[in-house]
Amino acid sequence: GSGIHLVNCNGFSGEGGVSPKQSFVLYCANDRDCNKFPDMNNVCKMMTNGYFTWEGAAQGCTFPTGVKFQWWIRPDAQSQPDYSHVGDGGNQFRAYQGFKDDKHPMFNWQGPSRCDSIYYFV
Repeated sequence: GSGIHLVNCNGFSGEGGVSPKQSFVLYCANDRDCNKFPDMNNVCKMMTNGYFTWEGAAQGCTFPTGVKFQWWIRPDAQSQPDYSHVGDGGNQFRAYQGFKDDKHPMFNWQGPSRCDSIYYFV
């Protein structure tokens, strides 16, 4: 089924350019096939030049397709075990449960900037 990942990209500065730290919300039609560079219609950019604070408040973003995803993650989510239920979310079509992810790399953004999954919703 579908999944949504909250992703932090670690940024890169060195020879050949600079890519700032960034945060994205990523929609995957098939969550089992999600560890690859996404279609830009499936990406919400939350923050450039830093990491977005995912936890502790009601949040939301609207994808280029017009679909709006909203979520809430508990303030102490990062101190919970990986894969534990830490929040809830949803869009116009369905509800999702949110879980702490293991920060596995999903794709590279603008070259060497690695993007890791911080939370996932399924």
